[in-house]
Amino acid sequence: MAPPDEQWYMDTGATSHMTANRGNLTSYSNISNHVTIGSGNNIPVIGHDNALLPNSQTPSTLNHVPHAPKLIKNLVSVRKQFYFLSKVPT
Repeated sequence: MAPPDEQWYMDTGATSHMTANRGNLTSYSNISNHVTIGSGNNIPVIGHDNALLPNSQTPSTLNHVPHAPKLIKNLVSVRKQFYFLSKVPT
């Protein structure tokens, strides 16, 4: 089995940011939950916290990111990110 992809991918269908790698989270809170992925299957979520989204200038923080080890890609929810950006005062 190949290791998870370390890149972050924008996903217009995701309702939450998600990561397969616990190391992407700045701290960690254990939880026991599941998330339904695009195929309709449920996969376990075992923790959550904030993650830093690296970029070439300054990192951005993603809040309340579930840790789902069975994911194959780290996902940035476009819907959640644009909602957050619309609430930032200018």
